[in-house]
Amino acid sequence: AAAQRGTVWPFALYGLGTLWAARASLGARAAGVRAGVYLLGAAAAQIPVAVGNLRRAGTFTTLTTNAGVNLWIGNNPDLAHTTAVRPGCGWDWLTLTPIRHGVFSSVGRSRWFTLEALRWALEHPGAAALGTLKKLSDALNGLEVARNLDPYGDLARTPLNAALLGREGLRVPFGLVLPLAVVGAWALAREGDRRREGRALVAFAALNALGVALFLPAGRYRLGLALALIPAA
Repeated sequence: AAAQRGTVWPFALYGLGTLWAARASLGARAAGVRAGVYLLGAAAAQIPVAVGNLRRAGTFTTLTTNAGVNLWIGNNPDLAHTTAVRPGCGWDWLTLTPIRHGVFSSVGRSRWFTLEALRWALEHPGAAALGTLKKLSDALNGLEVARNLDPYGDLARTPLNAALLGREGLRVPFGLVLPLAVVGAWALAREGDRRREGRALVAFAALNALGVALFLPAGRYRLGLALALIPAA
């Protein structure tokens, strides 16, 4: 999942930390073996992606070269404008910005956008924090952001999708699921033998939501968050 969605990485690190913390009850050797298997599983998924990227783009990374521009779209001084840009001339003009600054390679352009987003956030921490809170709110109960497809036009032609894309009140799934998931997580926390599962669900939801809020709260990023909240609900 992390190879496709960088927002999963915070929870992947949480899982590794949980295995390391379990060494007191499992023993250092057993905890070390489990952590090693965990890392081997991650490597089995990541290495083929990284090798493919190395062959095609000349860089050993599991992230796609659009990671930088996606980070910039959600972290810049004109958030309302960049999140409203749609595929077409406006999108092409935006993605070619690094070229106008002398950066031509696809990897270099992604890095340029990433550094610009980080520079803006460091120079304007208050605005960056407010923007992240707004995106976090949108991730949990907001309208879908139209990109190459309009979810309220193209995708809402079937009755089921139309019902799942309600614009008013508690929006499905998060507006309805999130309150129930909070109750479910609280109930798990009260059961001694289920606390670990409850903590894992809460950690995944919280870390994934923050990861989504760093970028853009579109449906393809929010799916992982829904999969954690629905069982708790």
